[in-house]
Amino acid sequence: MGFGIFVAIFRFLQSYYPDLDRLNLKTLHKEKIKEWNIKLQEYLKNKQLKQEAELQDKLIKEINDKWLPGFEYLYDFEYGIEGHKGDLIFADNNGFLVAVETKRSGYTPKQIMKNRKKAKEQAIKYRNLLMEKTKNDLSVITVLGVCFIDTYSKKNKRFPIDIDHQIYELIHEFSPNSDKKSIVQTIGEETYNRLSEEIDSDEKPQKITDGLENIDLS
Repeated sequence: MGFGIFVAIFRFLQSYYPDLDRLNLKTLHKEKIKEWNIKLQEYLKNKQLKQEAELQDKLIKEINDKWLPGFEYLYDFEYGIEGHKGDLIFADNNGFLVAVETKRSGYTPKQIMKNRKKAKEQAIKYRNLLMEKTKNDLSVITVLGVCFIDTYSKKNKRFPIDIDHQIYELIHEFSPNSDKKSIVQTIGEETYNRLSEEIDSDEKPQKITDGLENIDLS
């Protein structure tokens, strides 16, 4: 079952994610960065919003180089879904979105535990809401959930759902744009050849988000 999901991903990337969508992402990114820079000035003047705004701004600037390589596009921020408001959404070049929730953990052990739990719960909630919203959008393969927690100025990235962490690691490891030799070294030649044979088949691509949480990638 683990192979099936990634074979579907590769077929989707090769057949259904045209350069036009990537161009649209670049245009959207520029628009969202411009909007964010305007909003940021407002947030910095508000004592209640200033610290988290600074955390989010740093994350936006470092997302591709440090925190989530490949997710270089700011897709949206302070977005509303069904009466709820999420923090940030980033996109990569292959149809994956990541719903990011940021949180300053506080200083006391009680505050830290409470805010870490809240950040994880929010990341899962907005990941699921965004997944439901985009389930019929063939330009979006699936949505991952991540929370970034700032504790004593040390930032930590966490995937509250294990399947999301596995997918994040594997979509880059098995990317069609990766060097073949590096893939073979990571997963073994037999596995790579098996994957290549399945990708070359003529089976029709499909949307793969349905039942994603139940797939075993081990």
